[in-house]
Amino acid sequence: MKLTYSQISDAYDIIKELSELKLPFRLSLLISKILSLISKEYEFYLEQERKFVFEYLLIDKQTGNLVQTMPGVCKIQEGKEQECQKAREALDNFEVEMDIKKIPASMLEPFEFTPAQLAAIDFMIEEEEEHD
Repeated sequence: MKLTYSQISDAYDIIKELSELKLPFRLSLLISKILSLISKEYEFYLEQERKFVFEYLLIDKQTGNLVQTMPGVCKIQEGKEQECQKAREALDNFEVEMDIKKIPASMLEPFEFTPAQLAAIDFMIEEEEEHD
């Protein structure tokens, strides 16, 4: 399956959190394998993210911190606004082919997830047919 770096980034913390729970053996094994695959790509994504920050965002020379226009919003270097937007989209939408074995939804039923968490890990959940 193909995943974008944005999807990998969104899913990583949730998968990491699941990997730290005591789970039934088969579920632990599946999550461990998924985490192993995702981690490699996530680390590469973070490396590219760091390069992006230094290339496009404004850094305060005295503190070494990113300059923010408001909390959570970083200032882009002057004259690089359009290039920055294109680079951000390219990084987030870059696709990676991954061989991820899906987890049957029934194995995850005992656990609680928010809708946002489920949306982030949807790619790794196998929907099962319901029998009436």
